[in-house]
Amino acid sequence: MRSATLALLCLPVTAAAQAADPLQCVRGGDVPLGHAPVDLGDGLVAQEHFAGSVDEVPDGVVDFAHCESGGRLLVALPPGEDGTRPQADDVIAVMQGAMAEDEEIPVERLATYFTSVGAPAQVRVSDAETCGCAVFYPDAVGDKTPWSAPE
Repeated sequence: MRSATLALLCLPVTAAAQAADPLQCVRGGDVPLGHAPVDLGDGLVAQEHFAGSVDEVPDGVVDFAHCESGGRLLVALPPGEDGTRPQADDVIAVMQGAMAEDEEIPVERLATYFTSVGAPAQVRVSDAETCGCAVFYPDAVGDKTPWSAPE
């Protein structure tokens, strides 16, 4: 498997022992905000956030975070004209397939692909650590603001 899938995002990262429980990333008070993050390997974590759980985002989102660089690929899951939504598992499977390719696939190309199939995507860089990165790659925080549980 080649980590160069996301030329912008994927830099080699060694996974440290889990510092926390992934389930801590799914709650906002008593309300579940999404599914637990999953470690895709090579410093990349994915997490599905449910519709309405992220401020100003009415649809569900799959957030791919490269823990060392802070690179993010956010893939929205809006309803299509027929009322069906893209499924987070399908979006994550596309990323896993791209990661398994022998050639580098730029993150911008993945964003364009997702958008073309009805899952609008954005590439971003964040200076804040995600909960999933705090769980699976705590040593990759670097200069980013460390994640902390909401009070």
